[in-house]
Amino acid sequence: MALYVFSFLGYLIFAISRDKTVGFLSTFVLSAGLLLHSGGLVIRWMETHQTGYGYVPLSNMYESLIFFSWTIVLIYLIIEFKYHQKVIGVFVTLLPF
Repeated sequence: MALYVFSFLGYLIFAISRDKTVGFLSTFVLSAGLLLHSGGLVIRWMETHQTGYGYVPLSNMYESLIFFSWTIVLIYLIIEFKYHQKVIGVFVTLLPF
């Protein structure tokens, strides 16, 4: 969650200053956050298999919101890498946070 906040602040600074280094660092921090977020989802999924239930972590409100925020970040990063529009990150990174 902290990485998403730092990436938001970086994208905000990038939107104001247009410094490419800040934009790159913001994308890097957001990508690192997505990687950690993905690991958390995988661990949660593995824990359900260890308890004997073995379901995809989408069965309650908490898990659904975690998956929704993960999906928002993933789709945004795909769009950013395709169209190179980092300014949108200011608005998008607030949603997963």
